[in-house]
Amino acid sequence: MKLVIIFSDNTLIVEPGYRAVVWDRARGMLKGTNGEGMHFMIPFWQKVRMLSVRKTPKNIHTQTGSKG
Repeated sequence: MKLVIIFSDNTLIVEPGYRAVVWDRARGMLKGTNGEGMHFMIPFWQKVRMLSVRKTPKNIHTQTGSKG
């Protein structure tokens, strides 16, 4: 049972529509991002920040020059 807990602490699963940025205590922010899927990280040494990269619709209300 303890092996499962240790294994789950060092794996990172990135969901679709997200990217993971990794901060390392020794090197700072690592270059690039981790895409979708399962990645390995060093627990207590690396921290992960999940960012959403999904497209979101925005409504823009404007007035037009014609009444058409």
